[in-house]
Amino acid sequence: MMDELAVPFLRKVLKGVKNPETPVRTESCLYTQTPDGDFILDLVPHHPNIIVGCGFSGHGFKLAPVSGFILAKLALEGKHPFMHLKDRFSASRFHATVSKL
Repeated sequence: MMDELAVPFLRKVLKGVKNPETPVRTESCLYTQTPDGDFILDLVPHHPNIIVGCGFSGHGFKLAPVSGFILAKLALEGKHPFMHLKDRFSASRFHATVSKL
């Protein structure tokens, strides 16, 4: 049940909607995160034409512009201006963890 403030607001904003306090459908939010909380921006080993950008939940949204820039540079040039941070965002940093599974 929605709280006492939400229902009057929804009735005001959603005029004509019957019972706005009763949801018709709910959705779950998928949350992807890497084990260390940092996302992956990397080329796939042995497949330099495949670029991976994933694990953005948490702080990925606020870094979307620079993440997109890095992924575009990787796709077009195979490198980016932040290569000194390559290991920090590399998928291979989980190699030891994945090998143990």
